Amino acid sequence: MKVLVVDDDITMRRLLVRMISRHPHTQVREAVDGVAALAAIEADTPDVVFTDVRMPVLDGVGLLEILRSNPTYHALPVVAVSAVSDKTLVLRMVDLGIEDYLLKPLDPATTAARLAAILEAIQSSPGPETPSGEGTPTLILVDRDADYADVIRSAFGERLHVVDGHTAASALEWSIANRPAIALIAVGQRLPTEAVFARTLKSQAPTRVVLLTDASETGGTEGFDAVVRRSFVPARLREALEPVLAVAHDDERQLRALLAGPLREALTTACRQSIGIIAGQESEPAEAAAEGAMPVAAHARLTRDGGPCIISILLETTAADAKALAGSGAADGSDTLTAVVGAASARLTQALAQRGWTFISGEAEGGAADLTVDAADGRVELRTEQGATVRASLHLFRAAPPPAVQPELTQASPAVSAG
Repeated sequence: MKVLVVDDDITMRRLLVRMISRHPHTQVREAVDGVAALAAIEADTPDVVFTDVRMPVLDGVGLLEILRSNPTYHALPVVAVSAVSDKTLVLRMVDLGIEDYLLKPLDPATTAARLAAILEAIQSSPGPETPSGEGTPTLILVDRDADYADVIRSAFGERLHVVDGHTAASALEWSIANRPAIALIAVGQRLPTEAVFARTLKSQAPTRVVLLTDASETGGTEGFDAVVRRSFVPARLREALEPVLAVAHDDERQLRALLAGPLREALTTACRQSIGIIAGQESEPAEAAAEGAMPVAAHARLTRDGGPCIISILLETTAADAKALAGSGAADGSDTLTAVVGAASARLTQALAQRGWTFISGEAEGGAADLTVDAADGRVELRTEQGATVRASLHLFRAAPPPAVQPELTQASPAVSAG
């Protein structure tokens, strides 16, 4: 396992290097700040990065923001190493998605076991999810740029199964037989032309045909369901194709599967990390207690960009447990839940983006959302080391009826700029 340790304090950096080096089969490198870390990551990508939060030139938050916005490194595990006074900064790193955190000062007697658990968890974690299986829409790309399929895969993660490598003629034959949800065809095809491709395919299959262009405007777009400009920015590419995807494929089942699986895990991690940082208490998943609403609650909503779906995150606890989480200086402890649900909201938005979904995170609020716990699509109950219980749940619902699906557009949609 390759490990990169980033810290401007040479004493702290060497201490962490020594402790990590005791773990079997590890190769440890060092960097003095975030800029040096970026160079080290690009030269030889590590399996995990341990980074200090406060550093000159580029701090740990800035380093993590750069990694999470890069398709190549967005899933690279990062462990934050911080002082207790860095709570706000570490919560921002929880938002972006950290693997875990270590609080300074590092006590070798207690940190060794935690380090071993973190490294073992990373070693045993499964690799990136592969887009396949029932409910995953297929997009076929017809393009002379052999590398552009990788851009689409990086933008949409496992949300789309991307087929490429076909000529226009073989892609047409494949699409008629396999009926993909979307065909994305670049301008400049000859046998057949992109216009003939669209007309022929749409007469044989319910596929939405999208014209991919390098220009901001183009003529001869009749017969296409949309026109998008080529972009190498994942967020812009998702924004351009989202309206087509929303019409071409009923993906509610995909979302519900995410809520019950990967997003539930992301919610659990974000809540555990946030509770640990804010309340200073470790927590673990526990068996569900009695059903019914709890009196202290906080919630946040994620709204789908270009679609009618909303994901609601709800955290609940008892008045006594909220007080225990907040400590002696708080009135009722509700602010602690609001801070935790805010961090979870940002973390889930990031997790969705990595999987090809664009959701906008709303402001976290105290009080229960207008949903019942029984309707949860993903749920976990956490119990802290001091016995406090926090219930976290995810809910998916529609904000409005989905747009009507037109069988075929008689005129091309206006060009959508993704550049």
